[in-house]
Amino acid sequence: MDRLIFVFVFCFLVSCDTGTYEEYRSFKNDIWHADSVVVFEYSINDTTKLYNIDLNVRYTIDYKFQNLFLFLTGSLKDTLDIKLKEKDGTPLGKGLTDIREITVNIAENKKYEKRGRHVLNIEQAMRYGDEESILQLEDIKDVGLIIFEHE
Repeated sequence: MDRLIFVFVFCFLVSCDTGTYEEYRSFKNDIWHADSVVVFEYSINDTTKLYNIDLNVRYTIDYKFQNLFLFLTGSLKDTLDIKLKEKDGTPLGKGLTDIREITVNIAENKKYEKRGRHVLNIEQAMRYGDEESILQLEDIKDVGLIIFEHE
């Protein structure tokens, strides 16, 4: 009987919707390939609430550029220019080792019109000089998406 109660309580707690989604996608060898689109799939169950959406980028201090350009498609459409370093090369973000983390709010007070599954695609859009794109963007560890109810 105790085991049955435990299973019931566990299932109830797991099924509760906390209103928060957080997920990360890591890059093998810290290289984000130009043809590698990061896809986040999430569900929105309450269309009466407003949501904030943050994007986290973890990178190493060896990252060669000052900014990171990203294309967003799907449930949000935007082009982001995220500043990762100062002009003098000083890394920005949280972290004490060679890894830094930057959090950027990409939507505030977003209202979803439909319940259910939503998708956000993120593509690195870095260019250098005359190159059409940087095919292998080095020193990007991972990208995370955090969606939480606006309070």
